[in-house]
Amino acid sequence: MYRSAVTTGGDASKEIEYLMPVDTRMSYMVWLHFAEIDAGVRAPGQRVFDVMLAGRNVTRIDIFKQVGGFTAFKWTYIVENLTSSTMSVRLVPVVGRPILCGLENYAMVPLETRTVPHQGNGLKTFLPWDKLIGCSLRILRACFVFLNKMGRLSSPIFIITNQPTFAEPVALVLAAAAMKALKDSLKIPARMGWNGDPCAPRTWDAWEGVTCHPGNKGLVITQLDLASQGLKGFIADEISYLTDLVSLNLSSNSLTGSLPPGLGQPSLATLDLSSNQFTGSIPGTIGSSKLQTVLSGNKGLCGVPTLPACALFWEKGGLNKTGKIALGASFGLLLLVILIVVYIVCIRRGPYDYDFEFPQDLTSISAISAKRNRYQRAKSVMLAEMDAHNTDGFYTNGNGNTR
Repeated sequence: MYRSAVTTGGDASKEIEYLMPVDTRMSYMVWLHFAEIDAGVRAPGQRVFDVMLAGRNVTRIDIFKQVGGFTAFKWTYIVENLTSSTMSVRLVPVVGRPILCGLENYAMVPLETRTVPHQGNGLKTFLPWDKLIGCSLRILRACFVFLNKMGRLSSPIFIITNQPTFAEPVALVLAAAAMKALKDSLKIPARMGWNGDPCAPRTWDAWEGVTCHPGNKGLVITQLDLASQGLKGFIADEISYLTDLVSLNLSSNSLTGSLPPGLGQPSLATLDLSSNQFTGSIPGTIGSSKLQTVLSGNKGLCGVPTLPACALFWEKGGLNKTGKIALGASFGLLLLVILIVVYIVCIRRGPYDYDFEFPQDLTSISAISAKRNRYQRAKSVMLAEMDAHNTDGFYTNGNGNTR
């Protein structure tokens, strides 16, 4: 889209104008897509133009000032209270020539089929999936109230007309989270769309490979057919949130990893994962006799009659999931035994069970007194001998020498 763009040619004063038929009883959301693809525009103010919708000047655009060069920039505006059956979109030059890369115009209308239950106001609407994904379930109700007060509960195409109750959107939020997780984990290419509401009319929003059908809660996702799309990711655990999924076909891709435990929803009737690179054991949830499965072409899978038996603890030169669980359990049990032994030996013993005193012969008062007495007797004998020598005419000087 952004490799070429509509400009006014050599006439810098010429404007770009589009005329579109509209219904004056309805409101419209206009999307304008821009990108500054002229290498000569290197600073803000070199290409500036006004946007006029239905004869009203609604904004002034300077693409380089907004996002710089060679970067996509989108701008949206809701046109209301139209008086003519033809709506004009005009880009009027201010500096340089105006440029336009894409134009979309969406009518905001009540829909005959809904993705949420009827809520009592006569209108059936789509909820903005991208806004709901970021709301955790615990604070979901508060999030709805806040978004409603802030005017954020309106998607680019579908307008929410009242505040939903807490119970109704839970399944919708889980399904939205599942589709967002699958889009990321399966590495869905941009050519397949996967933006907005998966159950929106196909002429409005493309979700290639996704099929919806009416259910008790409105439109629900019943089929994912992504065979031979060149996918190279893995299956996200959140796929278990698609509780109305009947058919899943991911065959002939290059998907890896293990199969999530929640893959075999009770509603699932057919599952084709053939010709991929999945590994590990088959979850027990997809072992139902009612589920038609095709798992051939995955050399790393094991655990069903048509596939090799799973190794007990070891596979591909390392521990498998069962081995890791067993090793972790063994380590935990060993640690528990050590703690119990330490508790019995160290903690359960009384404070007087330990004796760190010196031996009795070193600390006894009587032993110390006996040693002191022996020293005094030896000293007395030595002094007596010295006195005897002095009486014989010898004396000692201060250095201990006799003369």
